[in-house]
Amino acid sequence: MKLKKLYSNMIKDESGAIAIITAVVLAFVLIGVAALAVDIGKVATTKNELQNAADAGALAGAGALYNDDGKVNVGANAIAIQAVEQNLAANEEIEIVSVKRGHWSFKNEEFRANEGTTDPVDLWDFTEEQLDDPDTPPYDNFINAVKVVTRKNVNNFFRRQSSNVTAEAVAYLGFTGTLDPFEVDQPIAICNTAIVDDDGGYTCNYGRMLHSGQAEGGETAAWTDFNQDDSPCEGGTSANKLRSLYNYGCSAMNPVPIKFGVDMATTHGVTTSVYKEFMDCWEQHINANGYIPWKITLPVIDCDDGFPTTCAKPIGAVTVNVMWVTPEGVGQIEYPSEMKEVPQYNDWTKDPGDSDEEVWSDFVDHFNLVDADSILHKTIYFLPDCDEHKIKGDTGGKNYGVLAKIPKLVD
Repeated sequence: MKLKKLYSNMIKDESGAIAIITAVVLAFVLIGVAALAVDIGKVATTKNELQNAADAGALAGAGALYNDDGKVNVGANAIAIQAVEQNLAANEEIEIVSVKRGHWSFKNEEFRANEGTTDPVDLWDFTEEQLDDPDTPPYDNFINAVKVVTRKNVNNFFRRQSSNVTAEAVAYLGFTGTLDPFEVDQPIAICNTAIVDDDGGYTCNYGRMLHSGQAEGGETAAWTDFNQDDSPCEGGTSANKLRSLYNYGCSAMNPVPIKFGVDMATTHGVTTSVYKEFMDCWEQHINANGYIPWKITLPVIDCDDGFPTTCAKPIGAVTVNVMWVTPEGVGQIEYPSEMKEVPQYNDWTKDPGDSDEEVWSDFVDHFNLVDADSILHKTIYFLPDCDEHKIKGDTGGKNYGVLAKIPKLVD
């Protein structure tokens, strides 16, 4: 009986010891798990902070790649570095591994560094695919992106070795995908099909015309009041709405921002009363500046599936030089007699002895104006503007010669 009691007491003592040992081991395990969790959390937090710094640097650098006049800014890398340095990781300074300018491929979605050139590139004669092609001459010169790599060594609480944490970001400038209020000069939207060449590229090599559909090719532009709210496709716009935009004067027409890829109200054909307002603005330009081209910026709309009658989607922006405007009532073969009164137009001069027809023919031949054989009433002849353009809007549009001002992070 005594032996049984003694054995029972021994069992109780061992159980108590095991419980104590188990509690101690469990405590160490919990401490280890907590320490590991701290390490993992610290690394994750540092990674996020590094990523934020890299994002900020890439966006700042890409946003500074070009000056407002479209020329390359050689200080873009320094601006990216400054943006990174304004951030901390683990409450300490961030190591900048590299900041590089280069080209972000629209098609292949890859970055290639190109630090060696800061020459501006003529974008107007090339499609996005050509700008991506290493065998196309502008490729090496077309810098449109900045890549930033950041790093930080994180001292671990549980593990003896430190963790080397890195983050990288690429931000690129595409072509303008929005137009801020009062950046469009006239309530006209040009069809994309009217300003590209046979290869689908926007080119400066020839002039164009906007007409009301009497000539081969149909409509090439639409009037728009820029309305993208309130069911813009239901009825389009009206002459009264369009004329009211001229209350803002002859420039800076759109009172609201223009969003690309979103339906915008348009109207079919030429609205005579609105065209008269346009003519008056052109004449004001002539009276103030003489017979020199009138430079205006307009939205480009998608007409690939036919001309839109009541609404269209803006897909880009274009700057053009208005060369000549024919008034209402000019017939198919009535050449503008006032052309003979023009002493000089840009780099063109007339021969005083020529007839109206000869003067006009020489004018359109000199500037390579499109479809100029048929002199139509209410027609706008224009040349694409090939100077450096003031960059505008967010990245997201098509290449019609206007770079974006606000870059976009690569996903």
